[in-house]
Amino acid sequence: MFAAKRAEMSKSRDRYGLVKVVQKLEIFSELSEEEALHILGKCARKAFEPGEVIWNPGDSGVDMLVLITGKLHVKDDQGQLVGHVLPGASFGEMACFTGHDRPGLW
Repeated sequence: MFAAKRAEMSKSRDRYGLVKVVQKLEIFSELSEEEALHILGKCARKAFEPGEVIWNPGDSGVDMLVLITGKLHVKDDQGQLVGHVLPGASFGEMACFTGHDRPGLW
């Protein structure tokens, strides 16, 4: 029973932490906790391996991602490093909202 309670408390802490991450994003900064939880209910967690390509230039955009941990290297279509994404930042939202193709290698 104690282990189940501890697991539920850990899950609540994780959910609260994710709500705060969502609320720190400019596009979601005005959301209430309940609204942020609703958005999170539509989300899925995905882990990527080091060096794994998330998107290629020209991929269609139907989603956005928020980096929770790690560091993402952003490369142009020639494979040159052009930047990084750090934890707490979103990426992919422009293609998601506009329907345009992805501009670079993520």
